[in-house]
Amino acid sequence: MFYGEDRFDINVGSVWASMATGSGTSSLDEVRSTLWVGSVSAYTFSNIEEEISKWWVWVLETDMKAAAAKEKAPDV
Repeated sequence: MFYGEDRFDINVGSVWASMATGSGTSSLDEVRSTLWVGSVSAYTFSNIEEEISKWWVWVLETDMKAAAAKEKAPDV
């Protein structure tokens, strides 16, 4: 998970879950309020969302490169 000066593990996890379900900031705020957890500002949500997106791009590119290298390797 990502950690930063103004971020906590629960913020990253909840934004990740929100992205996975196609929800946005307002839906996330409703869920968090039922758990008695403070809301995430739209600014923080956006920053975490962008960071997660960049991480996913990196993971997918790494996996694709590994798959391409495996395909190019001669059969033994």
